[in-house]
Amino acid sequence: MSYTKYQAFLKVVELKSFTKAGKSLGYTQSAVSQMLNSLEEELNTTLLFRSKSGIAVTDEGLELLPFIEDLCHSHDTLSERAISMHNIDKGIIKIGLIHSVAHTWIADLMAHFKVKYPNVQYQLVTGSSRQIQELATTQSIDFGFVYLPVTSELIDVKLLREELCLVGARPDSMTGPLALEDLGNLEFIESQGNEELGLLEKIAAQKGIRLKKALSAPDLLSAAAMAEKGLGLVAMNQNLAETFRCKTDVLPLAFPASAEVAVIFNDLNRVSRTGKCFLDLLVETYCTE
Repeated sequence: MSYTKYQAFLKVVELKSFTKAGKSLGYTQSAVSQMLNSLEEELNTTLLFRSKSGIAVTDEGLELLPFIEDLCHSHDTLSERAISMHNIDKGIIKIGLIHSVAHTWIADLMAHFKVKYPNVQYQLVTGSSRQIQELATTQSIDFGFVYLPVTSELIDVKLLREELCLVGARPDSMTGPLALEDLGNLEFIESQGNEELGLLEKIAAQKGIRLKKALSAPDLLSAAAMAEKGLGLVAMNQNLAETFRCKTDVLPLAFPASAEVAVIFNDLNRVSRTGKCFLDLLVETYCTE
C-alpha cells in the first residue's frame, strides 16, 4: 500500500475537502479521489462518507485513523533519519518551545547553528511545559525546552535560571522592588502560555496571598500590550521583558522568584544526528553544569 494514499487520507480528514487536500499535496481533486477509492478497496472498508453537504469520517475510518497517523509519522521519521545520516546539513530538527524561550534566545542559537549548517530545516511548536513534555514523551519532537520540574520519565539537562519580574505601570504607593506582600494588592493579566504567573501564584500561596486576575489575554504579546495601557501587570522573566521592550515599567521583585529552564528528550538514541549537533551547541552555550 502506498504512503501517498495514507497521506492523502489524512489531508482530506484535516481539510474536509478533496479539492483543498489536492492543492495542499500538489494533486488534482480527481487524483485524490482515486487514491482514496483505491485505499478503501485495499483496506476493504469505507473510510469517508461523501455527500453534497461535505465529507465525514466513518466509524471505521476513525478507528483506523490513529494507525494511519502512526504509519505516516514513522515514514517521515525514517526519511528524515536517512537524510541526516548522510548529510547533517539537510536534516530536520523538531523542537518544542515554551513561550519565553520562543520569544528570546532560541533565535540566537538557531542563527549560530545556521552558519555551519545553512540548509537545516526546523519544525517548531510552542506550548506549556506540560504540553512540551507530552510531545517529548510520544517522540513527536526531537527535544523540547520547559520550565522545571519535569514530571514525566524524560531526560532533562538544566540550562539556565530565569529571574522573574512584573511588567506594567508601577502603583503610585509602591517604590523600589516589590515585596511578596504587595502582590495581593495588585491586578494581574493572565494569558495562555504565561507560566510565570503560575509560578508567582505558588510562591504567594505559601504565604496565604491570592493574586487578583483582572483580565485574560489570548497570548503573551496581547497581555504585554494591555500592560502598557495600564490595565494590569504581567509576570514574565527579565530576559523576556528586555526582549519585548515594553513601553512601561519593568518592576523587580524583592523576594526570590525564578524559573529554571531545561532541555528535555525521551531517548538520545532516537534524536537525529542533526538534532544531536544542535544539542551539542546548546549545552556548550547555555549549560550551567
